Amino acid sequence: MTIELNNYSQRSPKTLHAWGIAVLLLITLIWGTSFALLKGAVSSLSPAAILATRFTVAALPFTPYLRFLNLPLLRDGVLLGLIIFTTLTLQTVALETISANHAAFIASFNVLLVPLLGQLLGRQVILKTFLAAGIAIIGVGVMCWESEQIVIGDLLMLCNAFLYSIYILKLESITLRHPLMPLTAIQLWVIAVVSLIWGVPDHP
Repeated sequence: MTIELNNYSQRSPKTLHAWGIAVLLLITLIWGTSFALLKGAVSSLSPAAILATRFTVAALPFTPYLRFLNLPLLRDGVLLGLIIFTTLTLQTVALETISANHAAFIASFNVLLVPLLGQLLGRQVILKTFLAAGIAIIGVGVMCWESEQIVIGDLLMLCNAFLYSIYILKLESITLRHPLMPLTAIQLWVIAVVSLIWGVPDHP
């Protein structure tokens, strides 16, 4: 294990940068396809059932990390879990009334909202960041925008983008105080449990 870590640390900055870009592209691909998959799922399952199934399965492998819990970690993990649960709920419900492309376009506004909110919170954000975020929004709009009326799903996705931006900023600060895996485990189980409670009335 030590040898592997040493080998990893000895990689050149260019190699690490290339790996980072590759991982970012992979995550973007997964993120983009999730809207289409969710759009198909909401036609046969309730939002509560979708979230409960997704996150119960996702949380199970992380369960062993819950043994490292302490009160500050639990508090921050529950807070993050509730924020991300709300964003996912808004997204899933919104997809009942708008297309996957439309939802993805509006959700991408968090790219612009994160630096904007960071600036409002007193963080130094360079102009180039705002320009890059604006270009990203335009690019997503060209690919995904559809000429439609504004419906409730649009408003839900705008709320989703705003809350997700808050989540990213909170996550940035909270991860400095806690180990990553237990923090992830708490968030996944919060989403799973709250989704299961939400879905109880649908299955008397």
